[in-house]
Order: sequence, then C-alpha cells, then structure tokens
Amino acid sequence: MYKKTLLFSLNILGLIVYCSLISAQEELIAIDDIYTQNFDSLPLHAGSSGTTSFSFINNTTLMGWYSSTNAARASSGSTSESGTLFSWGNSSSSDRALGPSDATGFVADEYLGVQLKNVSGSMLSAINLKYVLEEWRGDALTVSTWHLEYLITSTSGNQLEAAGYTSVAGSSASTKTTGYGVNGNLESNQSKFDLLLTDLDWHDGEFLWLRWVDEAQPADASLGLDDFEVSGVAVVLLSALGDMQSFATIQAALDAAVAGDTVILSEGVYHENVTFTASGSVGAPITLRAAAGAHVVLDGALAELQSANVTGEWVLYDASHSIYRTSVPYEGSDADYYTCTFVSRMGDIATHGCDRLLSPYASLDTLKAAPRGEGSFRDGVDVYVRLNDGVDPNTVGLSIGQALGVVDTNGQSHLRIEGLEIRNSGWAGICLSGTGFEDIEINNVIIRNSFRGISTVIPESSENIGIYTCGIYNGFDRDWLRYGGYVVGIGAHSGGEQYSPYRGHGILIDGDHTEIANCNIAGQWDAIKTQGYTVQIHHNTMHHIKDDAVELESNRSGDVEFYNNLMYDVFTAVSVTPSYPGPFYVYRNSVQTTRKENSTPTHTVHGYGIKSGNHYGPYVTKNVKVYQNSFYSIRNNVWEKLNDTADNEWDAYEFVNNVFYIKPYSTPNVNFRGLDEDESGADNYWEANFYNFYDLPSVTEEANAELSSNDIHFYMEIPIADQITSSDLRLTASSPALNSGSSYPTLQGWPDSISIYPNGRDRGAYEEGMLVDSIGSNWTTE
Repeated sequence: MYKKTLLFSLNILGLIVYCSLISAQEELIAIDDIYTQNFDSLPLHAGSSGTTSFSFINNTTLMGWYSSTNAARASSGSTSESGTLFSWGNSSSSDRALGPSDATGFVADEYLGVQLKNVSGSMLSAINLKYVLEEWRGDALTVSTWHLEYLITSTSGNQLEAAGYTSVAGSSASTKTTGYGVNGNLESNQSKFDLLLTDLDWHDGEFLWLRWVDEAQPADASLGLDDFEVSGVAVVLLSALGDMQSFATIQAALDAAVAGDTVILSEGVYHENVTFTASGSVGAPITLRAAAGAHVVLDGALAELQSANVTGEWVLYDASHSIYRTSVPYEGSDADYYTCTFVSRMGDIATHGCDRLLSPYASLDTLKAAPRGEGSFRDGVDVYVRLNDGVDPNTVGLSIGQALGVVDTNGQSHLRIEGLEIRNSGWAGICLSGTGFEDIEINNVIIRNSFRGISTVIPESSENIGIYTCGIYNGFDRDWLRYGGYVVGIGAHSGGEQYSPYRGHGILIDGDHTEIANCNIAGQWDAIKTQGYTVQIHHNTMHHIKDDAVELESNRSGDVEFYNNLMYDVFTAVSVTPSYPGPFYVYRNSVQTTRKENSTPTHTVHGYGIKSGNHYGPYVTKNVKVYQNSFYSIRNNVWEKLNDTADNEWDAYEFVNNVFYIKPYSTPNVNFRGLDEDESGADNYWEANFYNFYDLPSVTEEANAELSSNDIHFYMEIPIADQITSSDLRLTASSPALNSGSSYPTLQGWPDSISIYPNGRDRGAYEEGMLVDSIGSNWTTE
C-alpha cells in the first residue's frame, strides 16, 4: 500500500528526533518514532543510606532538560539531605527517576522541565505525553504535590521560570506514604499519566516548554519523574464530558463519536475519504474540525498517482490519440456519479490557488477529439487521460478522487464541519447524502477541485442547512469553451446534470430552511443552486462563473431571499427558469455580467443579469420581486427566453428601484414580454427603475422611470467588456438616482437589509454612504 509521510521533528536543543506520521488510504496513521527519556543515564547510588553527589548542568547533563535547583545527589530513597535535585532509584540500580527534593521542604515552587523545538516546517496542534511520577520518600506531616504546565514561545534560551505557563488539567499527583525509603518502582507508589495537549498552535521554529512544578511546602516527601514519552498526535476525539482519546485515522474517530463529541485534527494532509456514522442531537452536535490555527487538508485523491515518475500505473490505451488508462477505486453510490471525477495536475497551480484541472469530458470519443484541450474521462474505476503534447502521465503527478464525497454526512443529523481544506473529490467535497437529515452547519471550509463543492444528493432531503464563510474553487482554465456544456457526450450526460462532468455547482442544496452566507465561489459552471422553502442566500461573492451565478430554478421554492451578493465575471447572474410558487426576493445585489462565453465553437456571446424561462412543464415563474439592485451588462440586464411560446409564463414579477446599465447600446436593456399590460403576464409591475438606455417604448410608461445616457449619473466605476475584476457600482454624487427611489418595497412589506434612509431611498443596491464591501463576502482567501 502506498504511503504518504507527513514528517515532523522535535529538536531537543541539538538532539533532533524525527517522528513520521504515516498516512495511507485504508491504513492506520502510525507514530513511527517518539522521543523518550527514562533518566537511566543519571548516576546511581550504592547503599541503603547516604547519597552520591554529581553535577547536573542545565541542557548538558540531559540535553534539553532544565532544573530550577541544581545541587544534585543520587539516592536510594532513604536519604535526601545535602541536596535539592535527586537521581532516585534502588540501591545500585540503573533504573533512575529525577526530581527536586529538600530535607526541610521548599519555600518556593521548584521546577523540572524540558524544552522542545518545532522544526517540522508546519504547525503542530496536538501531542501525547506519557510519564510516571514515582514516590521515593514520604512524610508523616504533609505531602509533596506536583503538576504539569506548558508554555509556547519564540524565545530561545532558558525559559523554565518564565511567566505565562498554562496548567494541564489532570496532571496533579501527590505523595501517599509516611515513611522514608519508599520504593518508587512499585506500581502502588506510582502515578501514571497519559495526557493529550490539543489546540497548541505550536508553529514551526517555536519552542514548547513542559515543566513539572513541585509545589512549595515544608515537606521531606519526594517524587521523581520517570519514563517520559512525547509523540505527535494527528486525530483527537474530545468527548462531551471533556475526556480525550487519540485515534490513528479520522474515520476511526468518527466511528467512535457520539452526540456532543468533537473530532479535532492536527495540521497536515490526510489522505482519507471519511463518513459520519452517527448523528448528534439537538444542542449536542458531532463536530469535525481543525485544531485551532491548524491548516488541515483532507485530500480525497489516490496518493499513489500524485507523484511523478510512477512507473507503469498508466498504460497506453490509444496511441493515435495519446490516451492512457489506469484504475482508481471509487466509494459511494452505484449510479454514474463517478463520471464527474475531476483530474488535476498535482502542484501545477492555476486559477484560484487550485491545481490546474484537466478538462472533464463526458465520453471517451469526446476525449479523443479534445475540443477543450487535454482532459479526462472516467468510466467506473477506469480513468482515461490525454495530456498536451502526448505527455506520458506516468511522468506527471495527477490527483484523482476516489469517493462520492471526501466528507460524506451519510444521512446523519446535527453535525458541524469546521476549519478544513478539502480537495479532490470523486463528486462533491462535502456530500450531504441520504434523506431526512437536519441541522448541519459548515463553517470556514475551503473546497478545491470538486465537481460540486457542497451538495445534497436526493431532492427534498434536508432541513436547516447552514453554510458560512466558505471558499469553493476550481482550477478551471479561463479559455475553455462553454460550448458543449449542454451537449450529451461533450459536457453533459444523458442521465442529467448530476452526472454531467462539465456542469458542476459550488453549492447545491435541495431542502428547506437553508442559509448560505459570506462564501466566495469561483471557477465553476454554476455557483449556487437551491430548491426549497425558507432560503436565505446573502453576502456571497461569485466570479469566474461560466453559466449562472445563482439558480433559483425550482418547482417547489418559496420565501427565498437573495441579497447583498456580489457577482462579477459571470455569464448570467440570476436564473429563474422557472421559479415557483414563490415569493422570491432579489435585492441589494451588485451584478456585473461581463463574462463572454462560446455559444458555438466559433461564436462568443455575453450573458444576462436576470434570465427567465420554462424548464418544469406546467410550472410558471411567479412572485419574483427584483428591487434595489445595481446591474451592469454587455447584453441584456433582463432577458426572457422568447422561444418559450406558452402564454402567461411570467406571473407577478415586480421590478422596483433597480439601476440598469448596459453597454454597448446594441441590444435591449430589458428583453421581457411582461413589460406592460399589452404583453402576456399582465400583473407584472415596474416602478422607479433607472436606465442608461432602452429601446422599448413601454419602458417609458413605467412609473417614475428615469433615463440618462450620461455615465457620470451612474456608477463610481463603469466596468468594461470581459473584465474579470469587480467594479464599484455605488452611485456617483451627481446621480439623479440618489434619494429618488420609490417606497413601494416598504409599503409591500418586502424584506431589506437596510432600514434607515437618511435622505430618502436611493435606487440601486447601495444606499448613500454604504461601503463598497458591504455587498459580497469578506472572505478573501483563495
């Protein structure tokens, strides 16, 4: 079995002990090496009485070890006079322990400690400590008590007595006997410890100090430290009761988790595809998260193929087209989801911080033609690739997913997923599989190179899904043709979009009570799609989108709010083709549809601000409220599929207080049959929108409509065609759209993220004085 090694080391001030966390698909993560200290190199004492003097020098006698008192003696336990630091053990025995002691006790705390340096190249989040405290002398009047503390510092040198240490829970031990000459090697005279230190935030190059504190008291009783062991820990299960247990794999920890438990992952790359096997409960979810400050990557790809020069894994399948084939296992549904496995070039960074994807094709014949250049096709466990210039994939590291989801929630409820980076799925980064589940929150997660970033599988399957502050990115080539996305065999699959490898989604949730907020989505076919009731999608940023930024396309959706979202470098912003029964509230969005895509192999076009159409048979789009938005388009800001011939397909559309800017003036700003009472859809309503151009006379009949061809009356920044960056669509100070909006949304009781209009309601997404970044996500990491 191929193994991927995550190397870290502990530098005991000159003594480097390398510890390898070995991670393998379907194998345990084992600790190959640990640092131990049994103190047996210290001097011994022969005889049942008296002591032997020796010199203890900090960081020399025992490399990395320090004591606050250094009058060292070796003793068999019967005598502790004439010294303050003792090498304890039986007479003439080399089995030693080390600890401070004084015949009259200490008037201040004394310390014994070790300094460890992180030279791993990454942050370490958790360590396992094992040690024994042995009792070698008792006292009839009082006891000796020790406890453990730790300190992380960037300062080298002796920090044994520095301020700022943190006590370790469960590390306290006291002497138990009243007589001298105690045998500390007997288990009855020992306290054994097996402790986990988690959320350490121990960065590369920093020092971790561990010190045992002999608490000041007038006692002759004495303890000694023996059999110390420290090792790195990858996976920790923290129970609801505060108990901690280490595991070799994430899956093993999830299998053991029950309601209220948290699985904590140390920094590193984990080659596991994992599945929740139990639900939490209300108020006591099961949580999978990164340790505090740790960069944790769950990589679902087959690690063996990620290294270059893998001899013989890829076999030449079609010499005339330079197509190679290999076998990659696939876990999950038996349906054709495997066709959507992305393949990427390992370490070849492309867009959005992702490895460069090969173009995914829906058939082997299309891979042979390769209209989008080098690519891949998957048929079950068989994976085919064709690289540019006929390159042999045995010489290139490739990432290929192995499961339906890198993290699969498996129909479980009351779950939390936090702080992870997820890469290289076989379908979805986080797969919300199963039905009837509820209460899942996903926070602060990055997902890279997955056909779907976060997705349900079965319609109407979920309730109360929250997705917050996530980044979902793919290494899409900007020059790939959009053409073929809807053509079976090229980018589409006859079974539907869920099997169509070119038409993925950043987020797709089919369920009720969904919230998606503060996410950044880029390098997708579609960014977000939701179906269901009581949905909020807000403060997200979507860009580099080849089709729709958001699809509110559904025959069973209502009470949907889409607001304060930023869309730029997108082909189409909002699709309602159709949306039923509603209502749908689309407000306070900044829309910049500047992206140009291929409608045929040789013809390129721009998209739309809002797209209407009919995909669900008898259902029509209705109850769509579009207000307080700022639109910029190269083609149409509002567009209807005019080849849908059925009458009254658009019911109860209302457009109020929007700013519609189109450039150039070659196509209609608004192309919509429901413009006025002379068209089908007589109950549609328009009021107080602001235009720079229109060519339909009916628009002039709109109540309070205003037309201006002067750019200084529009946006702070006017985008340009094919622009891939965002522009500031706040109104200029001279715009007549300021303080001239209609109060119609308020009178109708429509929701709004703004409640105060100091100088009157403005038109467009931004009220006067709003910051430009009040719309869109504040997540900037790609």
